[in-house]
Amino acid sequence: MNEHNITKLHRTSQYEVCTDRINFITCFVPSDLVRETENSFSIINGLEGVFDKRKKVFLYNLEKISELRRKFISCSVMPDYTEIYEKDNIPYAKSRYYYTDKFSSADSRTDFFHKIFLICRFMKNMVNETGIEPVIELDDIVFEKNISRQIHILYADIISDKKSPLCIQVRNMMIHRLYGRKPGFSDNICNRKINISGQYHPEISRLLNILLDSLNPCRHTPSDWNISFQTAEKICDLMKKNEDYLLYPYKPKKTKISFAGEAVRNAFEKNGHVVFLHSNKKELLYRLADSYINETCGKYLHIAAGSAENGLQNMFESRAFTFNSGKKSANDCISSLKNMCRYGCLLIIENCDVENDGFFKNILRLPADILILTRRDYSEYGFCILNF
Repeated sequence: MNEHNITKLHRTSQYEVCTDRINFITCFVPSDLVRETENSFSIINGLEGVFDKRKKVFLYNLEKISELRRKFISCSVMPDYTEIYEKDNIPYAKSRYYYTDKFSSADSRTDFFHKIFLICRFMKNMVNETGIEPVIELDDIVFEKNISRQIHILYADIISDKKSPLCIQVRNMMIHRLYGRKPGFSDNICNRKINISGQYHPEISRLLNILLDSLNPCRHTPSDWNISFQTAEKICDLMKKNEDYLLYPYKPKKTKISFAGEAVRNAFEKNGHVVFLHSNKKELLYRLADSYINETCGKYLHIAAGSAENGLQNMFESRAFTFNSGKKSANDCISSLKNMCRYGCLLIIENCDVENDGFFKNILRLPADILILTRRDYSEYGFCILNF
């Protein structure tokens, strides 16, 4: 058998397994135990015992994958290992697949969403049939280069309790494709849906919002793959009717709510970077905020939203704000937001009804546009307040 091509090996971020796309060879090479030389891998001296223990777990995972392939229909796309061997104590597993293509934001519109559909269908079937959400990297997924675009998995971790990064990786690919930019920190801390209705046909916009929300890593559960699959399928069905469906412009009709969005925009232009929206109706406040986002479509590169019902400090220390920033304290999260503000950032604070919140002054230091939704009277602060 030909030697694997070291230059084509890809190190994944979760379980540090390399995959050679050309020959479909997977090898176990954790970076804390193995060093890569010019032509091969070698175990670090003194760590052989630790490596052997973790190697046994890796080989056990390969056995479980083979068992699932034999037992479940949904697992037929999992790696079919035709040979498992060792070289210099490093385990390698060779699998058998066809001429393949990868998932890219540069794909045609039809291919892009069809591949998302195939990914969501596989994950949905896997979860429903086996009860397992495998830990899979987007780079572990390839597609046959034919009309059916059959999906294949190069490697999956099915025995660990780690959360699969696949939902956030697919979501980030969508953000890159839809917005034409790299995903930012705030793209995955929004408590409400990313609003894109100002850019696409209303039906596509509604489905894209549902799909993005189902892939939100802050609250994603294995059962959400059912929603992702059903939504991706509807998007593909619409695009089959007309491939240019995504390009249809959407011009919303003017309503009382949309005129309120104009009022908020004017308030920011005339009164600085802090605006209060005051109403006794919580749902109305949400609609007003969304109206402003529609009114200023394209103004902000980042839109972050959070609920202050338990206080502003708790909001910034919640999992939603700390998930991607890697920060634990509220002040550190604010520092992360400061870095984004130079590119244009809107911070929406919902349920800001806590009296005498001592953390309020920290929020005001952010050089972002701050839209505060409240049912309390904050007129004593001296900022612009719009009553509805």
